[in-house]
Amino acid sequence: MLPVVMSPSMFVTMVAETGLPTPGGPVKLNHYMSMNMGFGGSKTSSGFMSKIAAIKGDFFGAKKTPREVIPRPVDWINLSKGQGNPAHFSLLWSWCYYNVDLLAPLSIDIFEKDKKTGTVKLADVFTRGVAEPNALQKTDAQSRFGMNMQTLVDMKVFGWDCIGFVQQYLISIGFYSDYPGLQPKEFIIQKRGGFREISSLAGISPLCLICYDNHVQIIDSVQSRTDSSVTVTVSQSFGMPSRSGPMTNPNIIITAPHQTELRYKPDGSADTFDFEVVKFSLKGDGLPTSREAMIGKSGRLTAAYPNADTLPVSRNPLFVPGVF
Repeated sequence: MLPVVMSPSMFVTMVAETGLPTPGGPVKLNHYMSMNMGFGGSKTSSGFMSKIAAIKGDFFGAKKTPREVIPRPVDWINLSKGQGNPAHFSLLWSWCYYNVDLLAPLSIDIFEKDKKTGTVKLADVFTRGVAEPNALQKTDAQSRFGMNMQTLVDMKVFGWDCIGFVQQYLISIGFYSDYPGLQPKEFIIQKRGGFREISSLAGISPLCLICYDNHVQIIDSVQSRTDSSVTVTVSQSFGMPSRSGPMTNPNIIITAPHQTELRYKPDGSADTFDFEVVKFSLKGDGLPTSREAMIGKSGRLTAAYPNADTLPVSRNPLFVPGVF
């Protein structure tokens, strides 16, 4: 059993409200960004990252000085597709801080999906604003770094999609040891995902995953239960007209589990598999267009943070932890 003391909502606060540490001050990872063109694409980010990579031929070399240390190639790719690790964002942004003089001559193309909508000169980004008073031994650009790097996040040069948020949270609490690269349904239907399908409202508890066809959320807490519904608070990274990025949404009502068929084709496979699955109906703010989803649970996880559940899992006679 893995007792979890940092709730998903705490993770949202740490990343999107407090911000990730850099030598130039915290930067909030508070925007949604996905490589999937159906959800906006990440061509702005990949273009920026490729220009940084071109600065040095040995950019991926493991060196010790702050000007040289950057993430591994696999982690680099995750950063540019909206699924990066918080520590790797901090590592990259720290490199940018120490190399702001190399960034200033660059420009980046801004895209919405695959359509170019403009070009931004980084010199304009890193030279605006008011420098901190008494910022000794810093360039003006460095003294404004946190604020100006936030501008790049606002441009969706950096961000998280739903998969990035959930998987990086599960890494942060020690559930995964490395990035698994799962699609939403694969958390449940692939054994390496570590979650198993539940088939009743009684099985719903904190840290369950809600897996739609093209979206995933994690339950932060259970607010209330009745015989016919469970009301929960979820955490996710989601793109809404009024709000984007990591967020926590209360008052999500889950009802009516029913059998349905799932046709699933793994990436790169010619085979299609048919499953009989249980889907739940959901309503509330902060949900995707599809209001039906599978819910998965791991017997390894137990919420050890306050106010997680109206009925602790240990007192729920209708759920027996599985092998995951």
